[in-house]
Amino acid sequence: MCIRNLQYQRARLHFGCCRPGKFLLLSISLFFMMSDGLSASTDSVVQTYCEQANQYQESRNYDSSLIMLHLAIYFADSIKDEKSKALVYRQMANLYYDLNEFDSARLYYKKLLNIKPQPDGMQLTSDYIGLSLTYLEHGFTDSALYYINKGRQQWAQHQDSIIYTSLENNTARIYMDKGDFDQALKHFLLALDNAILNHDSINLIYVNLNIGTLYQQLGKFDNALDSYLKSLEISRVTNNTEGLALAYSIGIIYKERQDYQTALKYYTMAIPACIELGKFDDVANIYSNMSNVYMLQKRYLDATNILRKSINLSATHGNNRQLGIAYANMGKTKELQGFYDSAIYYLDLSRTVFVELGMRNLESIALRMTSIAYEKNHDYKNALYYHKEYILLADSIRSEKVEKQIAELQLSYETEKKDKENKLLKKDIEFEKGKSYYLLILALLLTFTGIVSLILFYFIRKNALTRKQLAESKATALEAKLEGQKRELTLGALSLSRNLEFINSLINELSKLSGFVTDGGIRPLNNIVKKLDRQQSNSSWKEFEKRFSEIHSNFYSRLLEEYPTLTQSEVKLCAFLKLGMNTKEICSITFQSVRAVEASRLRLRKKLNIASCDNLSMFLQKY
Repeated sequence: MCIRNLQYQRARLHFGCCRPGKFLLLSISLFFMMSDGLSASTDSVVQTYCEQANQYQESRNYDSSLIMLHLAIYFADSIKDEKSKALVYRQMANLYYDLNEFDSARLYYKKLLNIKPQPDGMQLTSDYIGLSLTYLEHGFTDSALYYINKGRQQWAQHQDSIIYTSLENNTARIYMDKGDFDQALKHFLLALDNAILNHDSINLIYVNLNIGTLYQQLGKFDNALDSYLKSLEISRVTNNTEGLALAYSIGIIYKERQDYQTALKYYTMAIPACIELGKFDDVANIYSNMSNVYMLQKRYLDATNILRKSINLSATHGNNRQLGIAYANMGKTKELQGFYDSAIYYLDLSRTVFVELGMRNLESIALRMTSIAYEKNHDYKNALYYHKEYILLADSIRSEKVEKQIAELQLSYETEKKDKENKLLKKDIEFEKGKSYYLLILALLLTFTGIVSLILFYFIRKNALTRKQLAESKATALEAKLEGQKRELTLGALSLSRNLEFINSLINELSKLSGFVTDGGIRPLNNIVKKLDRQQSNSSWKEFEKRFSEIHSNFYSRLLEEYPTLTQSEVKLCAFLKLGMNTKEICSITFQSVRAVEASRLRLRKKLNIASCDNLSMFLQKY
């Protein structure tokens, strides 16, 4: 494909905005065509303009080519000749694609695909591939994949072997841009096998080249070199100048390997082929790559001379993108030589070009290089200024990338939505037109299948719900049992508290009676008091501990395993806190004052190493 020329990029060639000279040319051409060919068919008129447009395009006269095509569209529109319009729209889309005007190319591809009746399957497949590539060039990989898959659906109806290579090759390119290298390699190999089967030397050259590019991105330079050399060898055997012009890709691999002399050899080999093909933009690009090698070899004079060639060639042929890159490389060369003022001068030129082209990524690189040049020149004020500009632009580019991804998702959604609506509309029309017996049988079969599916779904769902309910019921029962045991234990603890209170009051009453009892009766009375006291301190606690262990079986073992220095009274306090008992309830069981229990809790907190802000009861729940 041709590289975009800035003057053509800006041209807007419609009848209402043509320059006077162009419009006069168009009018004269239209007059002679109508006067000489009134009897001729519109097909032949359109065909003539398309052929003239092809000739202008081959001579890189894109303005005139576009005028011829607009004239052809005017003729086709005037008599509503859909077949002729399709011919012109296709050529217009291809021309805009060659000019890197992908939005315009996409517009004409969509117009082309909306024309009825549509062309045969092979041509339709080709049109869908072209449309998908306009999305790929803008990075909209999801949309690109969507349309190339539509092309694949059309291909399945005729399975043309020749176009299959293009289908798989471009599918692989999309996956490569998505970063799915496994899928990309799979489709590249399918394209390669088909090209070999059909002895398609042209596609063998380009598919091997693409496989080399894939391996190069993966850092597998040996595999990449192998594919590039295969491509070059086929080009030599078939005397394919375009393939020979791609020798600079091999130069890039040798540059990565730091084999600079071999890299320069392949760069030099590609130049004559590019000149023969009129690919002066590629020649300028090769010169820039050669300058990078010269810089790595510290051959700064050679780098400067080759960059002058790149600058002159880019300026002559209007390749502003490559011109900006050459300026930037010249700035880098001057900076490496220590000529910082010259470096800043060329970097300023490169930034001006990149700003004009809207190439923000390259502009950010030029800003960073400018900052470095000022820093090395000890102009720290300007170094800081351009560094800040670089940071701002880099942040803006990242935000723009996110917005672009959102736009792609929205575009994919809208495209898919429209396609579904079109499919539904088409089905409705076919149903209304076709109410035949076979469609009715099909509908009945679908209905029957749906009913059977619903019945199966109902029973499967019912069975699943039943199992779920049983599981929930068991879980609820277990939970209720556990809660009941906890409640029983808490009630037992409270009952223990009341029993202890009763025994304690009884001991107090008996103690009071000691003053009224004779000396002979005091001893039996004291024995009763002691027995009650032992009962209070041992048997009741053992009963409580037994019930507590039934519910919290591992509490004591886990607690003492982690804190073996806890005393028996501290373990008891932990059990009460585990049950969520408050200080007052603990006092009633232990017959201690509130102050004594609070002191015990404080000592326990320190032993357990718990911060004052943490809840002691909640901490014990994990044991």
